[in-house]
Amino acid sequence: MDIAKFAFGETHPSLVTYYNNIGFSFKFQKEYEKALGYLFKSLEIGREVYGENHPDVAVLYNNIGVLYNDMGENKKALDYYLKSLDVGKSAYGENHPVVAIHYNNIGLFYHNQGEYQQALEYYFKSIEINKSFYGDSHPEIANTFWNIGRSFQEQGEDRKVFEYYSKSRDIYRSVYGDDHSKTIDAQNKVLEVQSLD
Repeated sequence: MDIAKFAFGETHPSLVTYYNNIGFSFKFQKEYEKALGYLFKSLEIGREVYGENHPDVAVLYNNIGVLYNDMGENKKALDYYLKSLDVGKSAYGENHPVVAIHYNNIGLFYHNQGEYQQALEYYFKSIEINKSFYGDSHPEIANTFWNIGRSFQEQGEDRKVFEYYSKSRDIYRSVYGDDHSKTIDAQNKVLEVQSLD
């Protein structure tokens, strides 16, 4: 790291990547406080180098959210996920596939907290953007339909579970074919729900 700072200076874009990667190395070792220090240093330099409303800054906010999520600090995790979404909207506009990914990820966060209605709100925003961009049959849409199926399953709404796993399966089938693992997984979910009737 000292060599990079010497070669590039204290605020070079390459340091954003270095600090981020070191932070994730500590994250994987579950040394969360060290990881947090490096991720915040990465964010500090990223904001200085790129400005607040740059796509890379959105990624850095998201990464800090992921770390806080791993640490069990749900409120802080959500704060950083929402900052990431805001920066993504500023960088790309309201209706961009990257923004749809942010919505989907926030939906996953709420799902993991057991807040399924909140999760569904964000999933449906993601679907709306991706459909306007890609049409009706794109893997990102299938992924979100899968997530919607999971949230309905947690709420015991079998008809909707069947509907969304079926939609997911149909898109995977059209994109990847019958033998792809995603198609098979979705088909198994559909059969599982049918067997409960």
